[in-house]
Amino acid sequence: MIHKPFFLLFFAVVALSAENPPDATTETIVAHDEDVIPLHSSVRETTLIVLPASEKAMGVFCGDKTYWNVDVIPGAERYVAVKPSKAGISTDIHVVTDHNNSYTFQAIETANGPVALKVFVKPADASSLEKPPVFVSASEVAGLKQQLADAQAALKKVQETSAAEVKAKSEQVRADYPDTMQFAYTFKKDKPPFNVQAV
Repeated sequence: MIHKPFFLLFFAVVALSAENPPDATTETIVAHDEDVIPLHSSVRETTLIVLPASEKAMGVFCGDKTYWNVDVIPGAERYVAVKPSKAGISTDIHVVTDHNNSYTFQAIETANGPVALKVFVKPADASSLEKPPVFVSASEVAGLKQQLADAQAALKKVQETSAAEVKAKSEQVRADYPDTMQFAYTFKKDKPPFNVQAV
């Protein structure tokens, strides 16, 4: 016969173990181009892949889009969120960055083992991050085109304003110039033979 307190304690332990997630970890990975990085995730957590501060994810490819949600965070493209929706599954995830680095992960749903909540990824060739980006997103290109169009419009306006000011000043100088002329000679005003009043 099972005593009631023991019975309740048993189910409390079972419920507690079901609610508590597996041990969570943080990892830092230095990745070479040929590396396949293991990524342990869980249906109860979201794993965050963190790229270096100067690097952005330009494309993310997942083999199993049905049971894995893999998203690049808009506006913060150095972060890639990974979450499985089914226990015991696996898939491949490829992250291609603006500095032409590619990181490949073998993602595994691990219900009972340690789970990586954050994975910091660094390229083995750190000098690749010092160079300008190889790829630029379409939104950035559109933004740069708009900035260029705005700058050209502002320049045209300045040029037109300057040309109008120069023309107005030139016309004013021409109009005022005769009144500024002075001569060293004298003449007798209103006297023949010319009856000249001013020169």
